[in-house]
Amino acid sequence: MAKAGFGGFGQVYVVRDNRHDVMCAMKVEKHVEAQMAQLPLELYILKLYQKSPHAAKLVYAGTEPKFGYIIMQLLGPNLNNLRRCCPMKCRRFSSSTMLKLAIQMIESLRDMHDCGCIHRDQKPSNYAMGYFTTSKRDTLYLIDFGLSRVFVDKDGKPRLKRNRAFFRGTTRFCSLGAHRRQDTSRSDDLQSAFYVIYDLWTGALPWSIAAGEPQIIKSKTVIPQTIMVNNLPGTRGQMSRFVEHVNSLGFYDRPNYSLLIKLLEETISELKIDKTNSWDWDNEFQDLATELKLGQTKTAALRTV
Repeated sequence: MAKAGFGGFGQVYVVRDNRHDVMCAMKVEKHVEAQMAQLPLELYILKLYQKSPHAAKLVYAGTEPKFGYIIMQLLGPNLNNLRRCCPMKCRRFSSSTMLKLAIQMIESLRDMHDCGCIHRDQKPSNYAMGYFTTSKRDTLYLIDFGLSRVFVDKDGKPRLKRNRAFFRGTTRFCSLGAHRRQDTSRSDDLQSAFYVIYDLWTGALPWSIAAGEPQIIKSKTVIPQTIMVNNLPGTRGQMSRFVEHVNSLGFYDRPNYSLLIKLLEETISELKIDKTNSWDWDNEFQDLATELKLGQTKTAALRTV
């Protein structure tokens, strides 16, 4: 057993499943008061999410006198670690890699939402690629459900919107609604996903150097997503339509995931991207180097702080 690092909570180890002779990941959480424990929620959500190709497969879960644990499919590096492989100062992905990732991000959120759950903590480190020596190496996985919430009741009907909610998420990537302590929905997940896409595509968010939440809120208000899209590649407004749809949704509305994926596919076609191109981390970021050389891409120039 080798320690792999820290997850959204507790610790993560690489272990061997001797029954099937495969390596797995094991999340461990010390027993704490029920209201503080995140592992039971993680396990509950993971079970609901199992049918999605973007869910790490559950192997086993159990408890010991001092801790609980979940054993699951071993995944590869997360997107935050992969961006650090970029040799350029911008630390970002090419349009080819980012758009293919974005499609899988929307698919993963669609699958989770259709299970009756919202993620509530979108960020690059909560997406990981399949393990590099397996057939799933090109699959993007949505991970870490310790802050997630089931938004439907036992009959599958949406829960009533709460007047106020505790903050859940990461301030750099959460929606303005989350900042305002509003009850969040599927729309908020997708708004947060756009911030992740923007960050990985341009290299930084406009508030990356902000000192705290008040400054981040100010930046997100002054530079809404409808303005941020102007700093992305593309000329036909697909990404504008993307954020317009996401931000137009009401609390109970089901997003049009097919539309969002279609808009990303159209952007791929508009930019004449070959979908068979390898990932940036597999080709030493050559696609990004070409984009930068030809001036076909932008970096994060929007700043308010």
